[in-house]
Amino acid sequence: SGAYAEAWSHYEACEALAQSSEDEHLGALCLVNHAELMVALGRPADARRAVAVAERSFEALEAHFDAPDVARVLALCDRADGLVEHAETRLIRARELARLTDARLTEAEVGRDLGRLYADTGRMEQAALALQEAATTFATLGATADAAAVRRELTALGSSRPASPGV
Repeated sequence: SGAYAEAWSHYEACEALAQSSEDEHLGALCLVNHAELMVALGRPADARRAVAVAERSFEALEAHFDAPDVARVLALCDRADGLVEHAETRLIRARELARLTDARLTEAEVGRDLGRLYADTGRMEQAALALQEAATTFATLGATADAAAVRRELTALGSSRPASPGV
């Protein structure tokens, strides 16, 4: 799609700027974000490699506050590879790390990803709780577009639930 091609070119431009500025932390962040697009494009192996490079950079820089993002994108890779239990474990760990580092935006993203995973595995109540928490956190942070998108997912989730007996 055109949106993916445009996003790809933006990530490449960001990576080039980070490299020319010799900002290793920014370069690693660009790799993590680019990896998320790679997963969306069905390239989880490439995404894993990019995240591994970023993770090594973060470790060398002792940038531990980026660990939740790394874990979240690796969970997306796991999920794309059909490793749902691994993905869930990683997402739960990413949420814990996000809370420890007060990375509220990452916490909201993880909640959204957990909600999607729970919905896809038929755990609708857990999905609804995770998505509601994510929407609330996005809204609190002023990420109104993300909050609205998650609320739409929550509404769609509610309309896909089977009716309760006797209703």
